[in-house]
Amino acid sequence: MKHKKWLIALSIILPIIIITGWLVIRDRSAATSISSIEININTADTNKIIDTTYVLDLIYKVTPRVLGVMIEDFPLDSIYQTIKQSHFVEKVLCNIKLDGTLKIDVWARCPLLHIIANDGSECIMDTSGYLMPVPQRYNLYIPVAYGNIKTKLKIGTKVNNITNYTYETKECSELDKLYYLAKNIKKNEISKLLFWDIYVETPKSYYIYPIVGNQYVRIGDVDLLNDKLRNISIFYNNIQHISDINTYVGFDLRVPPQIIAIKQL
Repeated sequence: MKHKKWLIALSIILPIIIITGWLVIRDRSAATSISSIEININTADTNKIIDTTYVLDLIYKVTPRVLGVMIEDFPLDSIYQTIKQSHFVEKVLCNIKLDGTLKIDVWARCPLLHIIANDGSECIMDTSGYLMPVPQRYNLYIPVAYGNIKTKLKIGTKVNNITNYTYETKECSELDKLYYLAKNIKKNEISKLLFWDIYVETPKSYYIYPIVGNQYVRIGDVDLLNDKLRNISIFYNNIQHISDINTYVGFDLRVPPQIIAIKQL
């Protein structure tokens, strides 16, 4: 009888001891303070606008000390909000791993167009139409739009995503048109390699300049844009058949499918 009572007591106490021991071991295996920092920069573009040093600077604006700080006292949410508010960041994830590693994954914005307004202000438009500052640490290899751009550039705003434009399209700003033009240049396999300068004469008159030759390409308004870019791309792809390209000062695409070559006087 005594042996039976002892077995019953042991069957109750032993699981409690095992569970308690497991909890102690688990608590000791998990870190209690920040032991390291891991930062991953993700981008779908070859142009770099931020790096790990930039993200570290944002972290240290929130807290001057990271390593050794107790996890329960660490301002993780404030760091997340600070990085998220950066104009160069599209998305961010922050978490602390069991070994005490502060892990930060950042998705950088993809630059599309450098815009210089006629008041001297500048911005970078990304592939979503978002306006961000010009990064100071890196040179960007993207088209530049300049000329008679009167719109005030407001960092942090976003233009409308136009999928098609005709003369009947209403409430379309010059920045909306620049986004539409730059997006379609990037989408065309030949145009994205050829055209790096966009000159704005008026909100209904645009010129693009190739990186080869001294000719201008007048596209007029951005209506029938895909047809215009396709025609000029085919033309430049077969330009070797023209005996002397330097006899022309420019090409007019305003009436597709025609390409009107303008000769020097």
